Amino acid sequence: EVLNSGISPKVFSTPEDEEDSVFNYTETASGRVGIGALSDLLTEESVAIIGLGGTGSYILDLVAKTPVREILLFDSDEFLQHNAFRAPGAPTLEALRDAEKKVEYFKSIYSNMHKRISTSSTYIDEENLELLNG
Repeated sequence: EVLNSGISPKVFSTPEDEEDSVFNYTETASGRVGIGALSDLLTEESVAIIGLGGTGSYILDLVAKTPVREILLFDSDEFLQHNAFRAPGAPTLEALRDAEKKVEYFKSIYSNMHKRISTSSTYIDEENLELLNG
């Protein structure tokens, strides 16, 4: 802005829906930091996150901001008050009272950014590993 007061790095409008994009709005961070080519390597990958507790929820927070083709969420637990202190963000009191499944709670948040999030409120064990195939 110092060199040209009419130029700004900020995006003010959202472009029309890009059908081939996994994002609901334009991702501008990769280009700004020069990792676009690296980020593009993720476009054909699917990521399964088993468990959305104190570790899995933060992994989701990071993965949802990448162009992976699909994110599969697995957790059979409900999102309760103690989870609020172990997860990114700050849930509303109403969300805690609703006690919905963790997979649905997190999908409702991260699908605002990433279009291709699938959920299963299933506990993964040796009997149902095929669910990880998508």
